Amino acid sequence: MVREQDGRFAWLICFATCLVLFVTLGQVYAFAVFYPEILNEFNRSAGLTGLMFGVATFVINGGGIFSGMLIQKVGYARLGCLGGTLVGLGSLLCSFSQDIWMLTGCYGVILGVGSYMNMAAALPMVNMWFIKRRSLAAGISMSGSGAGMMILAPTSQAIIDAYGWRTGFRLFAVLGLVTAAVAYLSLIHI
Repeated sequence: MVREQDGRFAWLICFATCLVLFVTLGQVYAFAVFYPEILNEFNRSAGLTGLMFGVATFVINGGGIFSGMLIQKVGYARLGCLGGTLVGLGSLLCSFSQDIWMLTGCYGVILGVGSYMNMAAALPMVNMWFIKRRSLAAGISMSGSGAGMMILAPTSQAIIDAYGWRTGFRLFAVLGLVTAAVAYLSLIHI
């Protein structure tokens, strides 16, 4: 079935992109809520504990160099599937980490690479599917990142207060796999 630009399927892509950005960036920037708990549990320096966020941010922003090559090689939807899977895996492994270096590898590298892949796959989709309402669709999809940061941080705090930071990462693993499922569904329908 051929899908038309600016049609119903395009709006589905817009809202899927919004969801992916909600989860991906909301999860990354909820780190501030996890930080004191991790700092307290592992009793390491503030700088060393914060390194995991620094590595993730570097990987997410530095990964842009490889965007074109990866998208050409595997396509948008497959890259999104892989990214969501890595976000889920990185989060799950964080929940079992026994030292700060393992957390830095799982959060900074695995989750960071997955987040980069999610964003590299999701961001161009709105431009590809919209002509007439491209600005509106771009605004809606990008609002997912701000909403994710605004909603997932206090939600994470409530989860940490009730169940601990490890459970928070396990729930984030599920959210990461949701983004992989969204990408997979778009793979089926594109």
